[in-house]
Amino acid sequence: MTREESEAALAPLEQGAIVKKALARTFNEPSSFERLAIASGETWPENHRNLCENQCSKARPSDMLMALRDKFVEAPSAKSVIVFCQSTGPRNLLEPHPEVALSMDATSYGGSWAIWEKEEDDAANRKWQDEVIAIMRPFTSQHYIGETDIVQDPSRVQGSYAPDKWKRLEAVRARYDPDGVFFGFLGGTAKV
Repeated sequence: MTREESEAALAPLEQGAIVKKALARTFNEPSSFERLAIASGETWPENHRNLCENQCSKARPSDMLMALRDKFVEAPSAKSVIVFCQSTGPRNLLEPHPEVALSMDATSYGGSWAIWEKEEDDAANRKWQDEVIAIMRPFTSQHYIGETDIVQDPSRVQGSYAPDKWKRLEAVRARYDPDGVFFGFLGGTAKV
């Protein structure tokens, strides 16, 4: 996509009524990877406690945001975030690929990160994160294995892969690691 095509595609966002309510806004500003890395680092600070749950969805963004609206403002930590990347064009944000095990098919990708500093706040933040996950469950089609809590819910391992990809991973493991010597996602893949 050219810069001109990108600007044309984003133009409706600049004219929306909600833009007038934004606390801050930036449109069509180029950025370097260094600036993006700094912004990302500020969002996910070091030496903090974190719970993360990422999901993929084909649900309407407005439905997801309305479902989360009240819960978000109840976050026990002001550092917690809910972030979604949304496809705005004719293609999915994430598209399956026949050669990739972790192939997702979704129009949005994102989730919640409970972020806090003190151990004594663990229970409140775990409770909030669990409630956000429960709200998002009806909208979730898949999980991203690198940012989902497979300890809390081991079934999310299998839910991170398309069914045919999961069967292929199981077959590869059965063939090359029949004794289950190598890590198997906390029981998400059974010893064969």
